[in-house]
Amino acid sequence: MGCPFCNFDAEIKYRLLIETEHFYLFPPLGAFIESYLMIASKSHYANLSVLPMPWIKELRTLEQTARRFLLDTYKLPVIEYEHGTDPTSNEKAGGCVEHFHLALIATKKDVFPTITTQLGCGKHIKNIDDLTTLYRTEQLSAYLLYKDKKHVIYWNRPLIISQYMRRLLAPDLEKQKFDWHFFPFKKNMERCKKKWKAWFKDQTE
Repeated sequence: MGCPFCNFDAEIKYRLLIETEHFYLFPPLGAFIESYLMIASKSHYANLSVLPMPWIKELRTLEQTARRFLLDTYKLPVIEYEHGTDPTSNEKAGGCVEHFHLALIATKKDVFPTITTQLGCGKHIKNIDDLTTLYRTEQLSAYLLYKDKKHVIYWNRPLIISQYMRRLLAPDLEKQKFDWHFFPFKKNMERCKKKWKAWFKDQTE
């Protein structure tokens, strides 16, 4: 099976919200709630930490746009996370697709206490792009990245199950519904796309 984020026509084109030179923004398959977005790189990179440094400013601008949309539209706190697969060892940290994708979700569910209880305090960083420095200085392997209004934290080589964050955010979701190939939650994606279109029009007029 090929990488889904490398297959634009089959996997991303129909749910694309906006694209920049190097990134796509879209509601993901398996969007168990409507207020769920994803940023993925156009080129195949394993995680955020190995993205080319000149792309980081572009990524952060798109991230800020996505956060504004979620905050303005859903009036809920926004969290972000990434399961970063190590590109050299192929070691995973709860990820399924080995292609950079950053999740953003507007939710009232506070999962941070659960994460720290299960994984410890993690390591605080100032911005998400600090991961690129950590990787280049060989201080980072597979990781879990978490960001909210107060924290930007990563856990290096955490022992977690696949789709760890989704399972925390949707603990009542039936086990089989974590397979987005069979349960894409298309209605949530369509509602999100409709709200994005209205919001983006207001921003550009």
